[in-house]
Amino acid sequence: MIEKQMKINYQYTLAHFDPDHSIGTKLDLDIGKAIELFNNFNWDLEFEKVVERNKNNKSSTIPSISFTIPEKRKLQISATNDLGFEVYFERDKQFSHIYISNSVLDRPDGVSVDYLIAAFFNDSIEEILELHQIPANDFASVDLKISYTQTKLNKNLILIAVPSLAIALFFAATAEPTFGIPFLFVVLIGGYLLLLPKLRINKSYWNNDVDQTIHYDPASQMLTIKKGELFFTFPKNEIEDCKLITSPRRTYEDYNYMRFRWKDQHFAVTFLTTDPEAFILTLRVNYETIEMGYPKLYTGQLTDFEKQKKEEKYKEFLEIYQAWDNKKLEEVLANTDYYADYAVKAAREILKEREAK
Repeated sequence: MIEKQMKINYQYTLAHFDPDHSIGTKLDLDIGKAIELFNNFNWDLEFEKVVERNKNNKSSTIPSISFTIPEKRKLQISATNDLGFEVYFERDKQFSHIYISNSVLDRPDGVSVDYLIAAFFNDSIEEILELHQIPANDFASVDLKISYTQTKLNKNLILIAVPSLAIALFFAATAEPTFGIPFLFVVLIGGYLLLLPKLRINKSYWNNDVDQTIHYDPASQMLTIKKGELFFTFPKNEIEDCKLITSPRRTYEDYNYMRFRWKDQHFAVTFLTTDPEAFILTLRVNYETIEMGYPKLYTGQLTDFEKQKKEEKYKEFLEIYQAWDNKKLEEVLANTDYYADYAVKAAREILKEREAK
């Protein structure tokens, strides 16, 4: 029984956070203070963020708060709208969850979020919730490389071009020379112009993916990308500006790709390697969906002039952030949607320097 205040790990996650990121602190809590934290959490603001991000085609992290008694038990409360809350309880590799509607008529009799918080602190929640064994985590690593050949990539174009050319040659051979030769010339030029957009996009996707291999380890959340002779290894929570590019046009319905940035490096992964959306879900990062009629490959690589300007801004923020405490710097890293990339880079660098001391 918990009859007095105890040191509890309190954590919260906001809608714009990385799905695996949270901010936590140790607090002296009892039932009353825990319920107060739940009620004072700005749920309405987070619901507004979720709606706004959805309007802008951005994914969201489910806002939540949690109370953890180290090595004993954990209670997490989450919601994406004002209809109700999901309550998750975990203990000794067992778990349970229940949905608590904000409508009294739709709740289990006598059960509310406040009631479950009190039961958690009194160690009586298992009298209310049925526990189940937590499934073993599948931490199998992911290895990706281009899965297309040039022939497979351009197969549909070949299937269109060859019959069209054969028909054109037949008419050119059987018609009068004054008509057949110009007709063949027009067909060849017209066919080339018709296929040119797809030929160009095929080439750009191929050039991006052909010398690129990707390894992701879910257990450590480390991502390794080999691009030609270059290797880049970094934690997935340092991925920034992740976007999923799709096309509403039937001609390019399969031409999806994802692009993202890590520090000053820009990467793209196209459908030639894997399903980009499925890979984003594997990484568990928030992203923005952008529709393009012609899904031209663009990684966001900067010009030398743009790089110089960013470097100047980065140095400027290094000076500014030196006066900030760690908590404020962590807020910058948790709110990358609201800070420029050079500001995020400066905050991350200062935190690393402080941790090394």
